[in-house]
Amino acid sequence: MSELKPNEKHCDAPVLFRYTWPGRDEAYTCLTHAIGLENIANAMGLPLQLIQLNFEEAEKHTCSQIVKGGEE
Repeated sequence: MSELKPNEKHCDAPVLFRYTWPGRDEAYTCLTHAIGLENIANAMGLPLQLIQLNFEEAEKHTCSQIVKGGEE
């Protein structure tokens, strides 16, 4: 995992899905970032499977997406 820049942080929205981007480890995402990931994958012609988490799984993880300070 890359280090965060001073003005960056991980998204703190509730996690709803897990996914695997080609060449990367499994990651977790909130609904807002899942929509963005799906749009990027579609634009690239890449199939992306988003797997919905159950409540217990969701509680254990945080959104893997990095946002700049003030963004969510």
